[in-house]
Amino acid sequence: MRDRHPRLSQDRAVERKLKTDLVAGLRTSAQPGVSDVEAAYGLARLAQRELTAFGTDGGKVLADDEIALVLRGLRGVLGRFDIPFNPPFRDFGGFYGYWKRAGMSGAGGWGARSGYLTGLFEPVFTALDEREDELVRRQSMRGVDGEIKNIIFASIGPKPRIVLVDAMNNRIKVERNEESCLVYDQPLDESGLTWGQLVGWWRTKTPQGDGTRQPVRDKIL
Repeated sequence: MRDRHPRLSQDRAVERKLKTDLVAGLRTSAQPGVSDVEAAYGLARLAQRELTAFGTDGGKVLADDEIALVLRGLRGVLGRFDIPFNPPFRDFGGFYGYWKRAGMSGAGGWGARSGYLTGLFEPVFTALDEREDELVRRQSMRGVDGEIKNIIFASIGPKPRIVLVDAMNNRIKVERNEESCLVYDQPLDESGLTWGQLVGWWRTKTPQGDGTRQPVRDKIL
């Protein structure tokens, strides 16, 4: 898997100058110019490579306090995605003690340690891939102005005919059977469409006083 963020790590020359302020800041909050997804990929890739080097050929680049900072930063970023990451060590020394206790020394030790680290980090990369795919799907619903355009739902009759009228801004038009479906045309924030927002929008479309909730429920459920 390739490095996802060159600002965190790109090659060994960059790794020798770990941006400690950036990594420390990522532990508690997103940092300007670095998305949390990209930061998590970069930190996870760097941590896996350094720990693997330490556990096999000894070719690590980071110091003990630096790998500790990277692991803390990674836990912080992953925590914002609710992705668990709790290795039983904090730094290189802790990793050494762990593999000794876990029987990953002696003959076959290199392979055992490498396999352990793969098992530790692979679920992280898989979860990040899923988060990234979700973000891409959300973005694909928006035009260049960032507004969601294409919420068409609750068809109760003939299938609507939908055409794309502006590919750049992701604008669509229901050319036929629009009366048989709902087309939500209001801007949304990052929390998505709530029931309260839907009911409020429905009131503007079909004013019915206090009886609004039941008609909209009948329409979409």
